[in-house]
Amino acid sequence: MAEVRVSQIATLVELAMQGIRASQLATLVEIDQVQVRASQVVLLVEFEFFDDRPRPTGGLPSATVASSPAGRPAPVSERAAAAAGEAFAALAVAAGRVQSFSLAALAPQATGEITVGSVKRSVLIQVGVCWSRDGTTFVDESARLVSARGSYSLTAPEQMLAGGRGAVGSCSITLANDDGRFSPSNGNSPLHAYLAGGGAYLAQVRIDVTINGETKRVFTGVLREMNETAATATGATTVTLECRTRDELLLQNKLSTPLVDFLADSQRRRFEDYYIVRLLQYAGQTDGIDFVSQAYAQAHNVAPTIDPGIFPLRYVWLDDESILDELWNLVAACCGWFYCDADGRFHYHNITGILPASLQRQYGAVATIEVSEADITQLSLRWPTSELYSEIAVEVAPRAPGDVGMIWEPDDPIVVQPGQTKTVWARLTSAQTKEPALAWRAYTAGGSEILAGINVTQINYAQRVKLVISNTTTQAAYLNIMQLNGQVLDGGRTLEVERASANAFWTGRPPRRRSIRSNVYIQSEAQAETIAAYTLRRQERPVLIARLTNLDRHDVRLGWPVRIQYQDNVTTPIIGIISEVMWRADMTGFRQDVAVLETASLFAGVDPFFILGTHRLGASGGPGEAYLYY
Repeated sequence: MAEVRVSQIATLVELAMQGIRASQLATLVEIDQVQVRASQVVLLVEFEFFDDRPRPTGGLPSATVASSPAGRPAPVSERAAAAAGEAFAALAVAAGRVQSFSLAALAPQATGEITVGSVKRSVLIQVGVCWSRDGTTFVDESARLVSARGSYSLTAPEQMLAGGRGAVGSCSITLANDDGRFSPSNGNSPLHAYLAGGGAYLAQVRIDVTINGETKRVFTGVLREMNETAATATGATTVTLECRTRDELLLQNKLSTPLVDFLADSQRRRFEDYYIVRLLQYAGQTDGIDFVSQAYAQAHNVAPTIDPGIFPLRYVWLDDESILDELWNLVAACCGWFYCDADGRFHYHNITGILPASLQRQYGAVATIEVSEADITQLSLRWPTSELYSEIAVEVAPRAPGDVGMIWEPDDPIVVQPGQTKTVWARLTSAQTKEPALAWRAYTAGGSEILAGINVTQINYAQRVKLVISNTTTQAAYLNIMQLNGQVLDGGRTLEVERASANAFWTGRPPRRRSIRSNVYIQSEAQAETIAAYTLRRQERPVLIARLTNLDRHDVRLGWPVRIQYQDNVTTPIIGIISEVMWRADMTGFRQDVAVLETASLFAGVDPFFILGTHRLGASGGPGEAYLYY
């Protein structure tokens, strides 16, 4: 008889043919309408064969439950037998004997069905929460895990151009809370000091999955909110941690670029990777830890996570804006991809990012994932049409320094009471191109000029100036005159670049037009031409998205290359990249679905590449012609 034994001393798993044994557990389990009490001595459940293989005993599948002398054997259904196996696994976890255990995880396919007779894999799920938010002291909460699920994805450049936003990855973790450990109102909880008053907000969270001894991180992020569920007749007390990937920190972080930095950066054109690194550093992210720039990668002989830039830009700045929103706008204007991975590192893929050579820059020599029927339980193919367009229009307004003169004055006189300090923000129409000069005068209520006791401190940012005014006199000060003189960027003449599809797909179909406007980082006509051509090539025909259910790997990352060969309905292999990862973990094991974006027709105008001395400039892609991007 085969058995699974879970003891207080160690965890021993033996699986051969028929049965399960669990010792040193005390609880009550209801299976169908049969109560089974597990004593401190022994609990034995014997299963006959109930999988799809030949049954030596014949007849309908059945099972017998034997307990301590106080109980009597009782027949239960096949469904109850399956439920029993999972219930006993849950007992082992709840008792803290093992981090996670599942019969389904040991089965040939982790689909939640118990297949007894062979061991394919063992699964360990580890949940760590840094309640103190110091980034180093993680508490292992794995023994209380009920379930967890998460997802993260790539947002296509044209979607960010149109919608202005990317996507932040998410994770939901449900933990057992019978003793009130995670209840903020429980003053006896050892975590009370960290949970009271919403103190767990933005606590660091990480989840590791170990399969057959190989450990991979599947989530790194922060806790956004906690939801507690009280016990009911059908459910136990639990708490759910709603988490986001680390780019949540950038989304909530709003900053303004110091004018001195903006003036230094705008002296000459720089490529987008420079500004991406700059913005990440403004947010307190560290090169070599939170991301890897080109310069760091070369100096330390490691793989970068930030691709080299393609587009020269001159004016990039923040004006009390979310760093993540600004990064999304910047990356979209360069036809790139920006995201935070499962390890908590930030990535930027430039316009060539889906090509094998580009992927290898970031991930090294990652072998293409070969997928067939043996590796998944289901393959779904779809060709969405919501992002289908035959015409693309891109607006560009090249910026240049405007006229020198007054760039700001208040709408009403500024009044500062005696002994008080007031802060005034001078918000400008655009970024400044030189240091502004401040002119002001203060008067009493009777109109006499105040010559001493009024101090104005000026702090310059790219598109705003902070004025801190202090009054040390005994009279109210009226600043009837206050002006900033300087120079700001002028939007210049607005241009619109248009591209229309000549693809036969649109023959007999009405045109669909997409307009891309109001992105300040589209700063040249050549850049707008590139965006129009790239977007049209991506959207003039439906692009295949394949969904792989229960992909038997836990190490996949966004952007990894995939080759799908499926005998039933895929006559030609599908070549693509992973564009979305969705995983879930509970007592039945760990399962993962991925979406694969077909890439054969994604990249605009690189087939063939332009070769000096070989190709002539052309937009048709005819013989001897090729696109040239610059």
